[in-house]
Amino acid sequence: MSNLAINTPPSPQLMTDARKGHAIEETISTLAELFPATFVAERWQPHRPLKIGIGYDIVERGILTPAECRRVLGSYCQRRMYQIALAAGGARFDLNGRPRVR
Repeated sequence: MSNLAINTPPSPQLMTDARKGHAIEETISTLAELFPATFVAERWQPHRPLKIGIGYDIVERGILTPAECRRVLGSYCQRRMYQIALAAGGARFDLNGRPRVR
């Protein structure tokens, strides 16, 4: 049997990580509201591959800082549905939902 008490609170690091994950998901939801033809808030809905360099567009518009953009897009691009869309090939999409040539 473990020496840990049943009601041991989660470690501060776990709580911080959970808050960061929640903040990232909220930011993805905001991107989906701003750019509904490009981003999907619900992780199990079909996704579209993002244009290479789309992070620069987001930062240029003042929506996110470069560091925020890396974290948010990193999380978004790790989603299973995004990976499936990427593996299927085809066009990548800009912030307006228009297909872009590589």
